Amino acid sequence: MKLQPFDKSGTLQGFVLIKSCERKLTRTGAQYLDMIICDGEDDIVAKCWDYRGSENERPKPGELFLVRGTLNLYNNQNQFKVERLRRATPQDGVKLSDYVPSASFEGEEMFDELMGLVRGFQDEDLKKLTSAVLTEYRDKILELPAAFRLHHAIRGGLLMHTLSICKLACAVIALYPSVDGDLLLAGAILHDIAKSEEFALNSTGLVDGYTVPGTLIGHLVRGAMIVERIGKELGIDEQTLVLIQHMLVSHHGVPEYGAAVRPLFLEAEILSALDTLDANIYEIENVVKDVAPGGFSNKVWALDDRKFHSHGRKKVVTDVRFDWHIADGPAPVPPAGEADAPAGEEKPWTEIRISVPVRDIDAAASIVNMTVPYGIYIEDYSHLEEETLEIANIDLIDEELLQKDRTKGVVHVYISPENNPAEAVAFIRERLSAEKIPHEIELADCRNEDWENNWRQYFKPMEIGKKLLIRPVWIDDYDAGDRKVLNIEPGLAFGTGTHETTRLCMEALEDHVRPGTKMLDVGCGSGILSVAGMLLGAERVVGVDIDKLAVKVAKENGKLNGFEGADFTMLHGNLVDEVNGKYDVVTANIVADAIIALTPDVKRFLQPDAVYIVSGIIDLREDEVRACLTANGFRVIARREENGWVCLESQLG
Repeated sequence: MKLQPFDKSGTLQGFVLIKSCERKLTRTGAQYLDMIICDGEDDIVAKCWDYRGSENERPKPGELFLVRGTLNLYNNQNQFKVERLRRATPQDGVKLSDYVPSASFEGEEMFDELMGLVRGFQDEDLKKLTSAVLTEYRDKILELPAAFRLHHAIRGGLLMHTLSICKLACAVIALYPSVDGDLLLAGAILHDIAKSEEFALNSTGLVDGYTVPGTLIGHLVRGAMIVERIGKELGIDEQTLVLIQHMLVSHHGVPEYGAAVRPLFLEAEILSALDTLDANIYEIENVVKDVAPGGFSNKVWALDDRKFHSHGRKKVVTDVRFDWHIADGPAPVPPAGEADAPAGEEKPWTEIRISVPVRDIDAAASIVNMTVPYGIYIEDYSHLEEETLEIANIDLIDEELLQKDRTKGVVHVYISPENNPAEAVAFIRERLSAEKIPHEIELADCRNEDWENNWRQYFKPMEIGKKLLIRPVWIDDYDAGDRKVLNIEPGLAFGTGTHETTRLCMEALEDHVRPGTKMLDVGCGSGILSVAGMLLGAERVVGVDIDKLAVKVAKENGKLNGFEGADFTMLHGNLVDEVNGKYDVVTANIVADAIIALTPDVKRFLQPDAVYIVSGIIDLREDEVRACLTANGFRVIARREENGWVCLESQLG
């Protein structure tokens, strides 16, 4: 709980989000407010007794309020007794986004993953139907909660819940050959689609009630109606539509929980069970997370008023592997290299390289990515010159790259020694053939470090300027001395500190960031400059990047260094649409063309005497950037250069 002690009597105070608020009467006729509030971490039942405020003064769902009161136990549940409350004002400096619970993944990222599953369907009718429904309802479900007050009642909760069920379904499909995988996944993806028409949302994007159709029809039947409408428009087979409709109207299991009928075939039963399983796991995880080891939670109404035990055991990740074969049949094929690996020697991973026409590279990548729970990588040189122009200068292209085949792309995936590459190859061949994608598959052994860790051996702790030391998170042996340590896990985003452009920027930040500085990092990448700004004393840093993966990595690197919340805000999108306010220091460690394009807009975000630091400029294009700065009223106050890369520091006037 984030509410803080106000005095020694046990009174608490803090800002909260009003999730619901009703004016009610006691048995004696006195008015009171019955509320659910959120302090940014927990939902709390709250009562404001003897309330005498006007209707305009009454808190509304989606508003921020400063509350003061005491926390009591009522019917074995926490209840906050509100003694004083007032609306938050701009002067309070609190942001709505800090109090709205959200899924840990971006909506677009989860949506794209679902579409990748659909592209792997072999059943053409199910593929067309599911794809069409998702496409039509995309904008409505990207940030939609999955519930009003129960499981996944957070922004993005619907897609989070749906994707979790799909991942559980994939495990079931792999374990039970009799399950129709496409049918189960299609039902899982569509089972809650009509919640987009059932819920009424408040200004925060959370649910605060139900629409008229949602109340009178409900999302189960409404979902079946959506499938009926879109399915008939596409000419989908009638039996296929009936099966999907049955899965939607039966997935609550029993009529007492809203099901029109009970599940009457295997995939419908599995969907209902997985829906319940994921919802229950979410509820239990939430109620025990703040319970001391050995203790019990309060009663959970949604789970039959049970109290759940916090056993206190540390989380242990177990690599579970099932080798299934028929007793009278052949023994399972061992993973490549496993049978003949000498005792004590590391068993090799298997690299699978799948070559496909470039037009099919995205579809092929989605199929391949279904074979492993971790990443893949893609080689695609079809637009080499155009993409390089966006990054830097055409002269930077290596001659070897220019000789690459532009008509084909290659998807690489690595299979661990504990798994059977033959199964992965069979799956990939089957799905690619079903999609009519021409392909060639090659296999090769490789050691773990050949792909997973090899690049890391060149990334060591590095001193930057006079105040900072960059420390890769996998290295524990280092001596920081008096320097501030910047922990970094670059992931797939640019910005490790090893490149000259990043180092030059960080050295410039040392000269300009002071306590109280507000900093804007345009093109934040891994967030290394944003974190450096905070370590150097900035009061607040805002980063923005058009790459959603970069923003995710930047947020994670902020957390690694103890920075998150309103003081460390990373935004996905472009500068003009996403950023507000004025800043003392603005950095743009990107490329010359991007700097030239964004400089006219940067001026509106600068405080008087603010410093604008631009880097990522190859020396051959320095004059172009200087001309742009001059044309927009900037004067260069300092210049740094290293190995042909230039960093310019400038101010208006």
